[in-house]
Amino acid sequence: MSNRIRVNSFMSRLDKLWADKISAKRQKVVKRKPYKVQWDHPDYPKGAKVTRKTFATQEEAKEYAIGIGLQYDLRKYNGIIPSLDPNLSRYKSGYSPMESEDTIPLVMPIIQTSGMMPYQITDNEVEDYKLRHGMPTVGKHIFKGDN
Repeated sequence: MSNRIRVNSFMSRLDKLWADKISAKRQKVVKRKPYKVQWDHPDYPKGAKVTRKTFATQEEAKEYAIGIGLQYDLRKYNGIIPSLDPNLSRYKSGYSPMESEDTIPLVMPIIQTSGMMPYQITDNEVEDYKLRHGMPTVGKHIFKGDN
């Protein structure tokens, strides 16, 4: 009988210990913001000036990501769009014609989610954002710092 009492008291302490650990883990998960937006500043070399922000909801993350994508030309690194760089060997050889800036689509930051695939912003969401904020939806988009 005394062995049974010791085992039962030991089991009850383990149950309490694990219950405490599980509740602490749940509290940490609730406080964490599951959506992250990360982007490189286009006027600096790749990776030199990275901004990361976390959000509690996907809608907040979408609003921020679209706003950044429309404010800065994220196709650029160090002020140059790499696919338009005339110093690339494919352009020097004359094999590939130079693209125009208008043929390259806008780049939006990706929304990273915990435990799921990254969320990519669609063109329709960008158009809805522009309508909500009274931005022009026709013509070439003018970024911050463009002349």
